[in-house]
Amino acid sequence: MSEAVQEAVDICRRGTIHWIRGNLDRAISLFDEAISLDPNCSRAYCNRGSVLSMQGEFKKAITDLSKAIRLQPKYVRAYNNRGFVYQKLGEFDKAVADLTEAIRLEPNYAEAYFNRALVYDHQHNLEKAALDRAKYNELKTNNKG
Repeated sequence: MSEAVQEAVDICRRGTIHWIRGNLDRAISLFDEAISLDPNCSRAYCNRGSVLSMQGEFKKAITDLSKAIRLQPKYVRAYNNRGFVYQKLGEFDKAVADLTEAIRLEPNYAEAYFNRALVYDHQHNLEKAALDRAKYNELKTNNKG
């Protein structure tokens, strides 16, 4: 790993800490810095996209999350997060497609089932929503033990 790539990873970690602490603007600036050091840092794009979505910047979030997926096509969390943002935008078919892909890649990824249930609720597909909620609850119960 080159020095710039390692520095980008370290800066991305610091950005994540600021994100967790609620310092969203600082987190974004650190993710920006990580991306400038390593334009292929999919984690920085995914995290920045997630923070942007928290700030209501949904279109920018989609751009970042899509970039993370282009860089790392099996990035489960990026698919989940982009599906969540598509749901916020009312683009339910795209949301279901992304959340289904996250589940295909990682069948035990509970959060994707939860988010897809929300989309199915919006689509008034109560049977599918109930199935996803049940799977989410099962996974969360199994992970507690």
